[in-house]
This record gives sequence, structure tokens and C-alpha cells, in this order.
Amino acid sequence: MIERNMCSESCCKAFCCLNPDFPSMDVSEEQILTWWPDAVRVISLEVADILHKSGVFYMEGEVRYQVKIKGYCPNVDEKFGCSIEERKPELCKKFGLGQDDCTSTRLTYFIPPYCEWLYNQNRESSRVVK
Repeated sequence: MIERNMCSESCCKAFCCLNPDFPSMDVSEEQILTWWPDAVRVISLEVADILHKSGVFYMEGEVRYQVKIKGYCPNVDEKFGCSIEERKPELCKKFGLGQDDCTSTRLTYFIPPYCEWLYNQNRESSRVVK
């Protein structure tokens, strides 16, 4: 059975995966390159801001790695789902549909909060046509 992408169905085009920052990842460099094989190691994330190209950039911080993605995460597929769903980073797994982080992102892109969309969908489906 094909899993439904409720984000896409509710008019969101994976905006949580557009220009995300991961300020503190307690993982190895090898793990970062497992998630993003084409990631570029930089000496400072400001270098990523200067570069006029999209991609994944990372640097080693004092204790942890920092990751910055310019543009869409390369793991976003054509249906706005995650191509590495089963093994995606913990921060991505914690980003919850309909939660505060989701609502904030949706409002940034002028999309109604998920709960509002769901309410309207349920209201529409419960109407009786005469």
C-alpha cells in the first residue's frame, strides 16, 4: 500500500526541507555524508552564504557538526516526500506535521496551518448534497 503524503495533500511542498539549518548535530562526518553524499565541507557556514549555488554544506564545530542546506534538501523527491524516510536525521524525524514548527513554516509560506486545512477537509466531506 502506498503511504499518503499528508503534507503534500495539504498544499505544502516540503517547505520544511527548503533552506533548513542544523545548528548542532551530534553525529559523525560519515553519517552526514550518508544522508547527503554530495555535501561540501567548509571552514565556515558563512562561506556557504557567499556561494551562489544550492547544496549541502557542513563544518565541524567545537563539539558537533553544523549543517546548512541551500535550496531544497537533495533528499526531497518529486512528490515532496523524503527519499531517505527510514534513515533520515533525528531532527527531521522530530519535525512534526501539525506541530508548532510545522505551523510556523506553513505560515511563512502563506499556507494555512495543517489543523485548519484538516478541519476544512472534514467539514467539506461531511456536507450533504441535496
